[in-house]
Amino acid sequence: MSRRMEKVADLLQSEIAELLERRIKHPAIERAMVSITHVDVAPDLSNARIHVSVMADAEEQAEVLDALGRSASFLHRELTKRIRIRRVPFLRFELDHSIAEADRLTKLMHEVARGEGRDAEQEAEQETQRETQRETRYRAQYETAYEARTEAGAKPPSPARGEPLPEPAAE
Repeated sequence: MSRRMEKVADLLQSEIAELLERRIKHPAIERAMVSITHVDVAPDLSNARIHVSVMADAEEQAEVLDALGRSASFLHRELTKRIRIRRVPFLRFELDHSIAEADRLTKLMHEVARGEGRDAEQEAEQETQRETQRETRYRAQYETAYEARTEAGAKPPSPARGEPLPEPAAE
C-alpha cells in the first residue's frame, strides 16, 4: 500500500470513528462496543473495506454489521462534506475477529501458565519486587561511595562529570 493510500485509510478510520460516536444514532451501534480495527482502500479510491470489531455475541454482531451497512450511504455523504479528496470511497463494513481472537489466546496462555504452577500476575509482581530490591541495593552502594568520597575530601561521583557510578553488586 502506498503512503498516500495509508494516509487516506488513516483519515477514513478516524473520521468514521468520530461519526459513529457522534452522529450515528442506531440503537444496535450505541448499545455495542464497536472498534474500527483496519481500513483497506482500493488504489483508485472507489471502495474501502472497513474492518470492525464488535464486542458482543454473534446475534448482536450481525445486528451491528447490518446497521453499519444501512448507515454506509449516510457515512459516505458525511465524509464527502468533511474530507477534501477528489473521490471519497464507498464503504463496505466487514466483521474483524482479531481482537476477540487475541483475547481468547491471552486467556489460553494464562490457563497454561496456571497449569504449570505459574501465574502471570504473580510473576510480574515478583519481578517488580526483584527490581525494587536491586534499586535499593544500588542506592545503598551509591550512598556508601558518596559518603566515603566526601569524608576523604573528594567530590562525590557524578555522571555529569563523566565519573562512573558504582556498579550494582551481583545478585
